[in-house]
Amino acid sequence: MLNEEQSDGFDQIFDHVVCGRGHVFFVDGLEALVRSMDLIAIATTTSSIATSIMPGGRTAHSRFKIPIELGDNCVCNFTKQNFLLRIGNGTEETYINDYVLLPEDIVIEYSSDKSLDKFIECVFPNLKENYTSPSYMREHAILSTRNEHVDGLNARMIDMFPGKEKVYFSHDSVDDDTNNNYPLYFLNSITPNGLPLHELKVKKNCPVILNLDPHNGLCNGTRLVVRSFEDNTIDAEIVNGQHDGNRVFISRIPLYLSEDITLPFKFKRKQFPVRLSFAMTINKSQG
Repeated sequence: MLNEEQSDGFDQIFDHVVCGRGHVFFVDGLEALVRSMDLIAIATTTSSIATSIMPGGRTAHSRFKIPIELGDNCVCNFTKQNFLLRIGNGTEETYINDYVLLPEDIVIEYSSDKSLDKFIECVFPNLKENYTSPSYMREHAILSTRNEHVDGLNARMIDMFPGKEKVYFSHDSVDDDTNNNYPLYFLNSITPNGLPLHELKVKKNCPVILNLDPHNGLCNGTRLVVRSFEDNTIDAEIVNGQHDGNRVFISRIPLYLSEDITLPFKFKRKQFPVRLSFAMTINKSQG
């Protein structure tokens, strides 16, 4: 709780803040003022997208080690596509056998794999002419609700993407598994939430998304474009947020799951902490 003096200061400041992008400029100035007084100022946000435009920003759960418990209620609230909510709640009008009629302007008829290629062409028009453009990659993405759909679309698109490919395989292990109860092929086949895939396939100029290294502007939801790659490093350019245009080098790191009730062991994967981002989940795109 704020004391009376702190509460007055809070009210005076925020009563004069206009909603919109000016918040970032305002916070910059406020941080500078506080630090000029030899005090500590830390910028935190509730979402990673907001963090990416906040100088030196971190999400609150990252900065203060606030645990995040994932469950069925961990969803974003949308109003633009609220007809989907009506479908989920069973309030949308249905037809024979509970069919729901979707608006024609959001539907691409699927009859074969060629339909999927047509869908990709709609989202990424003239890909071969624009594949080197950071702005093009930043402004185009396919969104899905399920990770398996995202992984399938990314695998399809990297095969379509121009250029020579490089494949990186993870090193997977289980802590304290002295009896080798878990064969390597099994560990390679699983991808728990929050960890990268066992097989990472990249090409020069392909888009990726990363969730680490906040000091260099790399946090959950940061989008990058691969500029070059070696056996142990990936050279990438940030294409969104405050650090747009900065070049960074990404290396393999060991990644653990803090808690995962679906696995009865402590799983470790050493891999580049990135995924292809031609397609991404809706939650990931929202930070």
